[in-house]
Amino acid sequence: MNIPPFRPSRALAFSLLVVSLIASKCLHLLQFVGSVPLLHFIVFLPTLFISDCLVALVGRVLLHGGGGGALPAIGLALGSFLSAVTFLAASSQIGFYYVTGTEMQWDNARNVASDPAAVRIMLSGLLQVSVSGLVLLLLGWILTPFLYNRIGYWMSGVWRMFTGPKWEAVLPTVRNQNEQSQKGGIRVKPVCLVVIFVTLVILQILRPSTPYGLMSTTIPVAMLRMFSRPHSHSHPDSNADKCSPHVAAYPLVNLTTPDNWEKPNGNFKGWAPGPDNDMIKSYRNRRPEWLPHTLPDGFFRWGKPSEDEQNATSSTTECNKTASTTYYYNPVADPMRITNLDLGVYNDLEEVFRNESVLISHVLLITMESARKDMFPMQEGSFVHKAIIESNEEEEQKEKNKLLSQLTPVAHQITGEGFWNKLKPNQSAFGIPDGTWKDSAAPGMGGLNIKGAVTGSTLSAKSFIGSHCGVHPLPVDFLEEVTTNIYQPCIPHILNLFNQAKEGHEERAAGNHSASNKVPHVKKRKWRSRFIQASTDGYDRQGKLNKQLGLSDFIVKETLTDPTSKYYPPKHPELNYFGYPDEEMKPCISDTIDEALENNERLFLSHFTSTTHHPWKVPYEFNREKYTGSKGNADHENMNKYLNTLRYDDAWLGQILGLLDEKGIANETLVVVLGDQ
Repeated sequence: MNIPPFRPSRALAFSLLVVSLIASKCLHLLQFVGSVPLLHFIVFLPTLFISDCLVALVGRVLLHGGGGGALPAIGLALGSFLSAVTFLAASSQIGFYYVTGTEMQWDNARNVASDPAAVRIMLSGLLQVSVSGLVLLLLGWILTPFLYNRIGYWMSGVWRMFTGPKWEAVLPTVRNQNEQSQKGGIRVKPVCLVVIFVTLVILQILRPSTPYGLMSTTIPVAMLRMFSRPHSHSHPDSNADKCSPHVAAYPLVNLTTPDNWEKPNGNFKGWAPGPDNDMIKSYRNRRPEWLPHTLPDGFFRWGKPSEDEQNATSSTTECNKTASTTYYYNPVADPMRITNLDLGVYNDLEEVFRNESVLISHVLLITMESARKDMFPMQEGSFVHKAIIESNEEEEQKEKNKLLSQLTPVAHQITGEGFWNKLKPNQSAFGIPDGTWKDSAAPGMGGLNIKGAVTGSTLSAKSFIGSHCGVHPLPVDFLEEVTTNIYQPCIPHILNLFNQAKEGHEERAAGNHSASNKVPHVKKRKWRSRFIQASTDGYDRQGKLNKQLGLSDFIVKETLTDPTSKYYPPKHPELNYFGYPDEEMKPCISDTIDEALENNERLFLSHFTSTTHHPWKVPYEFNREKYTGSKGNADHENMNKYLNTLRYDDAWLGQILGLLDEKGIANETLVVVLGDQ
């Protein structure tokens, strides 16, 4: 029998489809190892591949290679498309897992594909995806035409049970020299087929929906999430959504009964979770006396609701009488709220506030990319420190420990936490290398070092919402916060409100006074707010979020690349897919401070570092150190890259603090340093 030249391509397409389905499903199931009881996993394992088998069978029918005509051509096109998409998806999933250690979320893929900055992130893993694709292609080629024929024989055997012996016309196969003499197909015993079918049905019925429903998802179906309606949670469009069960009352109802409610007291607005009662309505409908008649940006929660909002609130309350409904956070209705507003200020702090002995003219908020408290500063004896040391040979560990002691010298100084676990006689707690910024704070100056704190989110820009607005970000992927209003004003909004009350006072605030006499004059000076980062603000609508936070004045990567900008051209080449090294912003920060001082303004400067982000590159001229060794099963190269970026950003932090010293404002600037995720 002459073999049409296109049939081997059908067999290869089918092999790629099957190999991709199996590889992606095995990787998917790997995510659940340890979270599902082993016995349950083994018992229900066959049901987890049902959807993959169905896709493979559909693919085999589409690639059946029947006679000429429109239907076989359409089947070939659809089958080839299904195989190609599954192959590309599996390659991407495996490559993504190799780079990140986690599984790709297909419902976020459309957001990533529509974001140029996000696409550059994905392209950084192109090598790993390509290697994964080559491995799958090799496996598919090895199994061609074996899979195509064997599955075809099996399907034909099942088909003959119902239609008779003319089965080869339905599912022809690709024969090689070893199979030329083979006649007929595989005999399928009806009893075996029935037993397998009944067993799978019983297991499918007995199998819990959670988490096995998610575990059984096949990759072509998972990819359909890309086409789901975006931001659906932000736009309820039916009364059914408003009356859904998720609005049910707090489950521990015995703790929120009226006898546990607390009456308002001073700044404390009361606590009355449950039905929409008078205290909840009083807080929701109140308008602070200090609020201007025209609402400033960030204060829209105190505006009168529109007619649509009033109708929506009314209908929702009718749906569920047990839960209060507001479009903004209401602390009176929050059953989990813990407050101390009904108590006085801590005595020691009250004395400091009353005496105003510390002058704060400016605020510098530094958000550090991928900065962890257990590594910034690095401390001897910590878990990470031990892991790094143990990756080196024993004879090298003493030298590596000395290198680690100088990894974060600036962080050691500003936190007050030294590196050494136990100090030797005449040994300094801070091993400060030459050329490093040294703390020269005046007597009585110091700071707070908070241990055990966690960041607001696992996404940098979401953490800005917490640090700038005191608002917990939404527990959803990406910046969905930009689709609605933040429920309370952010720091720049509040400072702008202060500025409105200072019209005409800034002239009288000029002059050089002692710290004790300068405080009342400082309070009359206007605020300047600015945001600075060396990376792009185009990733996931960050530019829109900046404006929503009240940061209308900002310098970002796009500023540096604008030919009309004062800072064009950049002095350094791009460092990663987000932008430039952080030190590119030193002239920007210096000019910002100078402008504030020249205009007799107070400065709120928010700065976000980005060098410590993947792929963890440092400028060419920066001296790289080797901290990690080769011991252990893992590749420590990425950790070594990260440690070098951490040392770079520690030095960059020293440069910023050095600017404050140089400008003469170090003793009147509150510096806040925090991690982003």
